[in-house]
Amino acid sequence: MPTDVAQNRFYKKQYDESVWRLKETKYTDESHYIFDKRVGSACTINGKNTYSEFNADFISMLPTSGIIDIAYLQQPGKATLFSTYNEFNLSSMLVTFYVGGWTKDDLDMKCARLIHEAKECVIKTEDDDFEYVCLLTRKAVIPTGINFWNQVDLTFVTIKRYPLKRAIIDKQNYILRNTGSEVSGVRYIITTISDIASYTINDITISNILAHLPFTIDGIYGTIEQNGINRFMDTDLINFPKVVPGDNMITTSTLTNISLIAEWYPLFAY
Repeated sequence: MPTDVAQNRFYKKQYDESVWRLKETKYTDESHYIFDKRVGSACTINGKNTYSEFNADFISMLPTSGIIDIAYLQQPGKATLFSTYNEFNLSSMLVTFYVGGWTKDDLDMKCARLIHEAKECVIKTEDDDFEYVCLLTRKAVIPTGINFWNQVDLTFVTIKRYPLKRAIIDKQNYILRNTGSEVSGVRYIITTISDIASYTINDITISNILAHLPFTIDGIYGTIEQNGINRFMDTDLINFPKVVPGDNMITTSTLTNISLIAEWYPLFAY
């Protein structure tokens, strides 16, 4: 942030009686300071309010040009939201915060904690219906010219989505409507009253489903489990399930004494 812009933000905080430290005080104890008021929009990272957690005032969120090669995102042994979207054209986004501290050490700590939380995260602002799944690729901490205030620029690979949607499948031939503009991974959660030897949903056949324990085929994170146990070998799965934009037919072998739920994130291209 240019110095004059940072100075203006700082003055606005002062005019609002929002001062980080009492003028000319020599106290270093936080109890002697007055908490300032947020100037930017409310923003959360992984559900944490960036202002109350890191004194990071949200400034802007700007998409940047270019298509990201997903190859460098692969993390062996770790399932992430990015694991199942090899065909999805990810975007890049620059998010800027204005971070303040009580002292230089406190400022450095707050900047470091913000960056650590942002390494792999979901970002949401009060001005946007969308949320952004983000993987940090670049960071910059820039002095503003005002003591104990830094500009923090975070560059992410992102997926733009709506919050999680859920549908209760109550027909053997059920039409699920995906409002997103891109293909999304879908999670099926199957719970039965009694043990079932074989069950089919669309082109996936599952063997030996145990009663009362949710059996999950997760096309969002790329896992198959029941009661915390990997059940991949009890299916004939080739590709994890996805839903396309618009109407999707979900067909099951039966719904007698079975609860079937579908969950997905509608995804959008920039």
